[in-house]
Amino acid sequence: MHKVLAFFLISGFLLTIPACHYSNEEDLLLKDRCVTYDLSFSDDIAPILQNSCVSCHNTSNPSGGVELDDYDGVSIVAGNGSLSGSVNHQDGFSPMPQGMMKLDSCDIARIDAWIADGFPDN
Repeated sequence: MHKVLAFFLISGFLLTIPACHYSNEEDLLLKDRCVTYDLSFSDDIAPILQNSCVSCHNTSNPSGGVELDDYDGVSIVAGNGSLSGSVNHQDGFSPMPQGMMKLDSCDIARIDAWIADGFPDN
């Protein structure tokens, strides 16, 4: 009798635990997936820089002489290695964002992949 009661109590408890919910199979497959291929400067890289870098590194206020508000400025630091070195907080580079934690690991991976792909202006 106690085993049956315990079974129903445990079963009832388990049924009340919220489950993960995805509206479709694609949502489930893309969860926690960091896409690092077929990246676009305008769609993938510029928004990262806009959210984390442009407030200090823009045409009006080019902190450290670095402008990240357009492709031309970004291509300079992508080509000389300082963009990747800074966002990865590598020795010999000024860690960016300055005085803050590193960017999200997926954002860094996207920047590095875009640079490795020749930093296309797309």
